[in-house]
Amino acid sequence: MKRDPDYRAATARWTRCATPAHGTRPVRPDPAVSARCARRSGLAGLRARLEPALLAQVRADRRDQLTTYERLRTRALHRAAALYAERTVPENPEKGSTSS
Repeated sequence: MKRDPDYRAATARWTRCATPAHGTRPVRPDPAVSARCARRSGLAGLRARLEPALLAQVRADRRDQLTTYERLRTRALHRAAALYAERTVPENPEKGSTSS
């Protein structure tokens, strides 16, 4: 997005909006100020317009890496669930038995 001239202009407007009249802009402005400035500067709308196409391009460019990530993540979640089940299932499942 940083290469888009409209985005750069909106970012500059956001910076001016988020910078106090007397002083420097905080590293992390108040969230309400940040949201207000995003709307006023047009940055919020511009992001909403640009992000879907850019994310689609990243997904296409990184399809193999994303597939690998999803596969590893799913395997890890299944393994974690199995480990948790091993620790929480009673050893003697007979009705009326206790683990003492």
